[in-house]
Amino acid sequence: MSNHDRAAALRARRDQRNAPDNLQPAAQHTSERPADLVVTSDMIPAPVQVEATGDLSHNEIHDLAVCENAVENLTTATWLAGKALQAICNRKLYRRTHTTFGAYVEERWEISERAAYQMMEEWPLAERLAQSLGKPATASHTRALLPVATRFGLAAAAGLYQQLRARAANENLRLTATITTQVVKAVLKTAGRQAGETQFKEAAQQLMAAQVLPLAAPNAAPTHRALPALAHSPAPALQNFADNHSQVTPPDTGANEAGTQNGAGPKPGSEGTGSKGAYDAVDVLRSILNRVIAIEEDLAKDVRVDPANHKEADCLRQDIVQRLTFATLSLQMSDLHS
Repeated sequence: MSNHDRAAALRARRDQRNAPDNLQPAAQHTSERPADLVVTSDMIPAPVQVEATGDLSHNEIHDLAVCENAVENLTTATWLAGKALQAICNRKLYRRTHTTFGAYVEERWEISERAAYQMMEEWPLAERLAQSLGKPATASHTRALLPVATRFGLAAAAGLYQQLRARAANENLRLTATITTQVVKAVLKTAGRQAGETQFKEAAQQLMAAQVLPLAAPNAAPTHRALPALAHSPAPALQNFADNHSQVTPPDTGANEAGTQNGAGPKPGSEGTGSKGAYDAVDVLRSILNRVIAIEEDLAKDVRVDPANHKEADCLRQDIVQRLTFATLSLQMSDLHS
């Protein structure tokens, strides 16, 4: 079917909108038949300002479907372009006019070779997610899932995303690229460097079953005012406690000296090596235990909260619970005991 024929078919469907039995919006299409997603400019209603209330009319239902198909094209077109570029590259279809693929994309499409390869890297996962969801996935979510697809395959990445979408829906949580990235990092960290697909799936299932997802601070970021009763005795800083488990950063105040006494630093000769054994497991666990004890001591204090600071205290409490819950889960599944 030519582009002209497809446009004509869309116009014919639009002409039917005044028919009495035309009660449903235009059919929603998936990426399985990307040609059906073609929407030309004349198909989109004029974007004029109108005063409208109540239910949509039959015409408006149709117009909404056409507009949504046009918006959906944006996501679909991105990964289709990546697949097309890879076909041009692998089949050397550029050789008619150019000697290299890099020169072709830069001169023909005015995009960098690096950008072209990024699109080529993303399209297989984007296609798989579109098939699983029945609609294109958000491009930023696809990019966040690429590390999983690279290590464990498209099925593992799609499975994790479906679990994450289900969890977010159950908790009435808007799934963002930031959340997706955080969960991907958490699952990869929990699974471990040497994990296979089975271990990855087990780590993903356990993380998704956790009471609290390993997210960063709540949407409403609290200010940095200290709670009155704790102003004179701040708790130790928990840098890298939830976000980076490969190295444990000591607290800022007196931490370096205490860490040296406890033997929590890297072993002599291991600085900058980046090796897995740069930090001794017993020393790291002892360092963590010391900070947990300090937290317990803070929690045992007789604290008070000014009524004006209740909201801030709740935000801080939720953030601490999220981080400690995930830290506990990571510790249970870590390889520090081996």
